[in-house]
Amino acid sequence: MKKIRYRERPLYENSQYPSPYYTRSSEEKILVRDLVDKLPPRGKFVIEKLYFQHLTEEEVAQHLNISQQAVSKCKKKMIQLLSRTANY
Repeated sequence: MKKIRYRERPLYENSQYPSPYYTRSSEEKILVRDLVDKLPPRGKFVIEKLYFQHLTEEEVAQHLNISQQAVSKCKKKMIQLLSRTANY
């Protein structure tokens, strides 16, 4: 069975989001960028490649010469860190 490669939904895409309550103001974009910039170097790389450059976990894993599972774990940790930092 062939594996399906999923891409993360980009943070800033040109198409409309389905929810009418979602806003993409410049202030929110700046806040997200600032939060991502404060991540550890490897975490920042993973998040930027997945969400800003639209690569798959497998493609990021190849760039870093690590497993796809390691990328997935790093992504999860970085999202948790972003969430804690944003809610602080």
